[in-house]
Amino acid sequence: MEIAGSREELEARLGVEIPYFAYPYGKEDPAVRDLVVAAGYRAACSTRCGFNRAGCDPYLLRRIDVFGTDRLWQFRQKVTWGINEASRLYPLKYVRGRIAARLGGG
Repeated sequence: MEIAGSREELEARLGVEIPYFAYPYGKEDPAVRDLVVAAGYRAACSTRCGFNRAGCDPYLLRRIDVFGTDRLWQFRQKVTWGINEASRLYPLKYVRGRIAARLGGG
């Protein structure tokens, strides 16, 4: 079993517990998630963007991509809106979508 085996190998080589898993290239589905749980990991990161809230599945944690090349406004937008692709138009698109949803068009 590659998931459990790689954990055991890393722990043996490094001499520390490896409690967390990251799905390679975001390749996760319910069967893989179950293997991660069975391997004894406490949580796992997906490649889904967004925020994690109380009660979320600890084996499908979302994350936000932040790069050293991000400008301050991009960083601020990413951590405010929980998105990976910052755009100066995003707040306008968000508000437009919310209005459309309230009017029954979205």
